[in-house]
Amino acid sequence: MDAMINITSNAEWQRHTPRGADSLGFVYIVVTDAGRWYIGKKQYTSTITRPPLAGKKKKRKVTKESDWGKYHGSSRQLCDDIKRGTSYQKHIVFEGISKSELAYVETKLQLHFDAAILTESYNGILNCRLSKIKVKSTHGEDYQLAIDCIAKILSKT
Repeated sequence: MDAMINITSNAEWQRHTPRGADSLGFVYIVVTDAGRWYIGKKQYTSTITRPPLAGKKKKRKVTKESDWGKYHGSSRQLCDDIKRGTSYQKHIVFEGISKSELAYVETKLQLHFDAAILTESYNGILNCRLSKIKVKSTHGEDYQLAIDCIAKILSKT
């Protein structure tokens, strides 16, 4: 999808891929007006383990919506810049159906765009923990769309 790049300080998520019914989370890029960027992943929900109820032995798992709507990224430097008033834009470029798929695609995009090397990147540490990956059938097409989308976004900064 083509989107005009208008960086604002109260940025909402701009979708470049539709949210599927089976989506666990997404991979995104945050771009500042200074031309710096951050590639990360975020889940729509989080699972909390609670102690068992009185008289029971099994721990309880509770699922709740995460803070994804207000989320900027885990980079302290990026969050500090945003708090100081730096304008930014948030783009969802890939929807994933498993934690492993999100981790795989996030890392692959970070490596593709040299996030650990380039000074424009806020990504300081590339950390990936993978297990057997559960992927969508259109994984290759969606991944290529994410690359194209990020390339277009970065070319306009």
